Amino acid sequence: MSRADLFVCPFLKPTNYKANLMDYKFSKDYQKLFWIIPPLLAFCCFINTLGFDFVYDDLFHVSKAAPTLEDWSLANLKLLFISDFWTFLTKHLSEAERSDSTYYRPILSLVLMVNYLYAGLSPWKWHLTSILLHVLSTGLAYQVVLASLRQINIFKTENQLNWLALISASIFAVHPVQTESVAWVSAYANALLAILIFTSLLAYLKARTSHNNKSFIVWLLISVAFYGLALFTKEVAMLLALILFCYEILLFDKELSWPKRLAKDLMMGLPFFLVTTGYFVLRIKILGTISPKVLPLDFPETTLMSHSTDIF
Repeated sequence: MSRADLFVCPFLKPTNYKANLMDYKFSKDYQKLFWIIPPLLAFCCFINTLGFDFVYDDLFHVSKAAPTLEDWSLANLKLLFISDFWTFLTKHLSEAERSDSTYYRPILSLVLMVNYLYAGLSPWKWHLTSILLHVLSTGLAYQVVLASLRQINIFKTENQLNWLALISASIFAVHPVQTESVAWVSAYANALLAILIFTSLLAYLKARTSHNNKSFIVWLLISVAFYGLALFTKEVAMLLALILFCYEILLFDKELSWPKRLAKDLMMGLPFFLVTTGYFVLRIKILGTISPKVLPLDFPETTLMSHSTDIF
């Protein structure tokens, strides 16, 4: 063993001389701090966006939407829930600048109004919100990976679980695919959506591992509530239902026969199905259809798509 091999941090103990990364064991106190690393990476990676300005849709979502965002009257709040996303934000603009959309996102509109209370028309404050949302979603990503791996029961030690969660969440934090969601104010709905979906998933896993009916019901209701919030934030949240179905099929109740497992899975999915159905009913009532035909000025060719493609 060389002199270099003896230089190891006092809290880092290799299980053997040729140990790989995940074989190094930190004390439990240090492992509890693993979750802090990915959020710190996320913050450091995107802190340069604080100097960015408003661009493109930001002008309509923030700058030109200021009269709408600062109006907390009951009439305006009512309009928030009975209008599509773009109609609500552009209602104060001239007829030439007003726009309709296929997006029914009242929770996102409400978040914009809340953020306006603090950020006003200051670009750096809006970008700070984007960074902090991504930081929070990264911390939750770590917890989701950790909670999911614990259900698999194929890893020998908690140390391995913590390392895998650390690596996964770190990739999530700094992957280039996150650039638009963090650097562009109008796209921070993605980070907000991730927070709601991850929270819903964590609550669901808590429910499935609960040992009494009371805690099971409480955690399941929390999961369904956050799913509902996610659904009214961005439509793609519906994929959570598919994710939960995969969790049920792949992780839980493997000792049961397939008919019993499917029956239990359908029962677990019933609350999410009811919320999704309620969303579609409300969406159709507000917008007139599942996917209304609007003229997107930037992509007019989308009006040629079939109805089935619109729904997809």
